[in-house]
Amino acid sequence: MIGSLDVYRQCEVRDTLTVVLSVLTLASASLSIRAECRGPRYQVYIFKPLTTFLILLIAVHATGPAAPLYKYAIVAGLVCSLAGGG
Repeated sequence: MIGSLDVYRQCEVRDTLTVVLSVLTLASASLSIRAECRGPRYQVYIFKPLTTFLILLIAVHATGPAAPLYKYAIVAGLVCSLAGGG
């Protein structure tokens, strides 16, 4: 019984982390879009990579039926996106 409680707590923490990262991603993306439209331009250089990094964290913490190779390919693509700056 104790083992099942530990698994439940781990899932609860993972779900909470995913929700928090999703909210932060939404806020960062909104600020990036606002900076693109209205400025100041330097905020684009802060919030656009931050948004990509937050999406990367969500991908790293994701669990599900997808094959591990697929998950690693998504993570690698996001890392390349961060390295490319565009």
